[in-house]
Amino acid sequence: MPDIQLKDACKTYGSGEAAVRALHHLSLEIKHGEMVAIMGRSGSGKSTLLNVMGGLTSLDSGEYCFNGENVNGKKEAELSRFRRNHIGFIVQHFALLQDRTVFENVMLPLKYNKMSKAFMTEKVHQVLKSVGIFELRNRYPSECSGGQCQRTAIARAIVNDADVILADEPTGSLDEKTEASIMALFHTLHQQGKTIVMVTHDRSIAEQCQRIFHISEE
Repeated sequence: MPDIQLKDACKTYGSGEAAVRALHHLSLEIKHGEMVAIMGRSGSGKSTLLNVMGGLTSLDSGEYCFNGENVNGKKEAELSRFRRNHIGFIVQHFALLQDRTVFENVMLPLKYNKMSKAFMTEKVHQVLKSVGIFELRNRYPSECSGGQCQRTAIARAIVNDADVILADEPTGSLDEKTEASIMALFHTLHQQGKTIVMVTHDRSIAEQCQRIFHISEE
């Protein structure tokens, strides 16, 4: 059974002459443990597709099923649990809180679960070690390089043991050397059994994935 299944998915923003069609009768399946890339021109709906997969955006029509369960149409409380239990998000510009340390940024997703402070601290330390930035735990994002900030964002995405990692241009703002180190980290997560869906405009990045989905505007 696929982790992710979309059937005839449609999404339009606005109405009338101002309407913008983001997804048009899109269908795809992503199996558990796959690492796939999504490519397409700017405005073709790539980020909208990730937001649908992550339960942030609902479809106008069509189906989105996760592990065989229909996600589209769930109430907001159910969607929050879905995201918390299954999804890790990574974005191009990191989306870290500038007034929180690396440690505090990574701990944020755990604060919505009923865990002791000691358990959360140990969990965050484990994840920071796994992505190679444990020594940066007390720094603020402004004191970190782009690659270190992206590793922090990856740590935050996986600290809840998410089944699926959704990454929107995760290497888009990085230099070539840092890009290679971040992709090595994604490959490690993939080898550990994570399902990874990555939006990218970079063909060399996409070709490191098992499959590439191309989205067109038509």
